[in-house]
Amino acid sequence: MMPKIHISKYRMIGIYTNLVLLACSLFLVFAMKIDDLQFWGLYGFWVSAILYAVYAIVNHRMITPFSLFFISFCVFQFGQFYLYGFGVDYGYVFEHPFYSKYIDPEEIFIVAKFTLLSIQALMLAGVSVGVREERFQLEENSEDVFHLKRVGKLMFWISLPAAVIITSTQVLLAVRYGYESLRTGTTGSLLQSLGIFNRLMVFYAPSLILLWILSAKKRKTQVIYELLMLVHIVSYLIVGQRTIGLGLAGTLMLLKLNQAKKIKPRTILILVLVTVSLMGLSNYVAEARLANASESFGLQTLMSGVINFVGSCGWSAFPLMVIVGATPNPISFAHGLSYLGSMLSFFPSFIDISGMLKDVLAYVSEDWLTVYAKTTFGIGYSLTAEAYYNFAWYGIIAIFIIGLILAWILNTTKKNLTPFKYYVQMSMTYALFTLPRRGIYDMFNYLFYFVFIYWLLFKMSKMMYGKNKVLE
Repeated sequence: MMPKIHISKYRMIGIYTNLVLLACSLFLVFAMKIDDLQFWGLYGFWVSAILYAVYAIVNHRMITPFSLFFISFCVFQFGQFYLYGFGVDYGYVFEHPFYSKYIDPEEIFIVAKFTLLSIQALMLAGVSVGVREERFQLEENSEDVFHLKRVGKLMFWISLPAAVIITSTQVLLAVRYGYESLRTGTTGSLLQSLGIFNRLMVFYAPSLILLWILSAKKRKTQVIYELLMLVHIVSYLIVGQRTIGLGLAGTLMLLKLNQAKKIKPRTILILVLVTVSLMGLSNYVAEARLANASESFGLQTLMSGVINFVGSCGWSAFPLMVIVGATPNPISFAHGLSYLGSMLSFFPSFIDISGMLKDVLAYVSEDWLTVYAKTTFGIGYSLTAEAYYNFAWYGIIAIFIIGLILAWILNTTKKNLTPFKYYVQMSMTYALFTLPRRGIYDMFNYLFYFVFIYWLLFKMSKMMYGKNKVLE
């Protein structure tokens, strides 16, 4: 059942503020036609900060699942423009002699403007979809908890061996031969041969999140799951998957905040400092893998690490650069077919008698970007790149609609919250943290593996074991 939308004067003021800022940006983009990249970087930073602050006021919380996604979206899509706006010395993707050749110099302004409008459309969706907040309370002896524990433990023990094998192999190879060895050469081929383990490992982090939620009244058990998450986070940092590690760290932080009866300002300050430290540390680890790290990890290294982290995430602007440069000539706009193909991709191929489904599914593949750019690496979509590829400037509307869907999944804690709904909210917080640099297909993929599979097993357990309960 759809959650009841909570309308308040704060939410109405929030929507009004978003619309005013969006109108100002539209005026600057299409009427003033300002072509100053530093202006857009600074303007975009302050607009993003205001939008985040308004959202926090509307929802009475500084940190929510949707606000974490919003930060991720901003950093991935607009990170380098923020740095450019402040005049930071950095190797920008739009100034790089290789990457910038795919787009005319004047078209880079389209990338910056379209991305900023997408940020505003996303937050307009987020602030529009809100529900009354209520702290999650676990009814330990309920029927749902019994069956969800069965599902969580099943998926944990199925995925644990795969997680241990894949993670330990990646860490050992990364430490011994460097990060690039995980993708190329004999070692890269070795990891690709472990495909079945990669499939099973997908369920590992969600099972930890589910079991942590279901252990709300058993603090010692929760600590065990927290330690397993922390091991996973550190492993991600070592093997170069920093943003996935930070996504899991952010989810764990949110779980603990939601469990707290009262959040003190000091707690928020500590969390901010921890987040900044993790960003700097993740970059330090990345440099250490390349033997470029300084001898000590100090304040200067920390700030440099944060800048490099934001800048490296901001390289996700490259797919949009390629698509803006390629469309509408020589590449035509997709007119929504990549979105349609993503939604239809889970249908079995035998129902495609006419062959039309195959033609539509071809738009889901991002291989054409690599072929067009003639690169030796995959480029892939980002949310903004795919939106522009489908509808050009009208892709901003597509981002708004995607934002509505994500806000319904991620927004503030629902009233009458069940353990499974809370699991969906938290597991998708983790899963969607890197979605901004991926296509919409990945969103449906996450919903399938993290939500549908767990829901199906949950329902099967209830059918097989009826209303049995375990009183521990």
